[in-house]
Amino acid sequence: RIVLYDTLLRSATPREVVLVEAHELGHAKQQDVLHGTVIGALGGAAGVCALFLLLSWRPLLRRVGATSAGDPRVLGLVLFLGVAGPLAFSPLTALLSRHIESRADVHSLDLTRDVPTFIASERRLSVTNLSDLQPGPLVYALFFDHPSGPERIAVAREWQRLHR
Repeated sequence: RIVLYDTLLRSATPREVVLVEAHELGHAKQQDVLHGTVIGALGGAAGVCALFLLLSWRPLLRRVGATSAGDPRVLGLVLFLGVAGPLAFSPLTALLSRHIESRADVHSLDLTRDVPTFIASERRLSVTNLSDLQPGPLVYALFFDHPSGPERIAVAREWQRLHR
């Protein structure tokens, strides 16, 4: 199922709506939601297992002044691990997400062949969303789960060059 929100339908041109729908069809074709759900579930399970192992490791418990995983003094460690673990993996998950989004962008161009609308839409979205067009490498690696507007425009221009 593909859901188009009322804000999109109100703010976008009909051609932009078609592009968004084609992009979402790319996600559906590749079963991105299913794969993302499975990967997320496996990652969550791995995180819980890692947390269990760390909270069973006596030297670590002694380091925080705790005697067992149930000791209240472990709470700070649990909070730290709950933030540090996902943050440590965010470059990998963001990279994977950017790849998936770029693939869906190419799918939308394959279906619509509408490069001018794609570029205009990316420019408008970059302004509307107050996007950082040139994020620093660390910010990009950790937090950008979609390609930047300029990257998406470059992909569209390259697609156009290859499909003349």
